[in-house]
Amino acid sequence: MEYKKSRTEGFNERLDVIRNVYGGCEELVKDALSKFKRCDVAKDDVLDALIGAVTARFGYNSLKTIPDAPERDEMGLPMEMVYFLPKLD
Repeated sequence: MEYKKSRTEGFNERLDVIRNVYGGCEELVKDALSKFKRCDVAKDDVLDALIGAVTARFGYNSLKTIPDAPERDEMGLPMEMVYFLPKLD
């Protein structure tokens, strides 16, 4: 990504990527932004939640993590980035 997600350009850049996977993303973002105050939920937090949901939904059987063997935090949760790696034919 070229821009930070908190900037309008970065937000739109990320929304463009999600749109390629889930066409209904703009309606969901618009709905969430209309229901929550910015002091409670930042605009880019709505986008993060949508990215997580789309990744979980469409990447269900192809999720990968960085690093491969993540460390665990004091609660025992893995400290990792999870992403979808599509299978190329």
